[in-house]
Amino acid sequence: EPSTDFRKPNGGNTTSVAEFLTSYEVTGYKPCKISPSQQYNKVAKVRMRKVKPICSQLLNKLNISSPWSKCFKTIDPTPFREACEYDSKYTTEETAYCKTLGSYVTL
Repeated sequence: EPSTDFRKPNGGNTTSVAEFLTSYEVTGYKPCKISPSQQYNKVAKVRMRKVKPICSQLLNKLNISSPWSKCFKTIDPTPFREACEYDSKYTTEETAYCKTLGSYVTL
């Protein structure tokens, strides 16, 4: 049904892509929230960027100050850290790492 294409977790609907995506954001980090003014479906040039330090800050097994360090014995953060670093280095989105962080939190 087109009327329920953008159903949010609270059961409400929206017509805003940004509002819909933000409603499913699970990391709790402000940079991972979608700006209503962000453009979607635009073509961009991909260029290599510096790896975001947040990847190793949150997903390094040796970092006991990570808010997720208690989970590291149950769910190995290494593949998620590597994916996060790849995302932050090779994609055009400034906050591409949010998807990987959200995946780890969801598990």
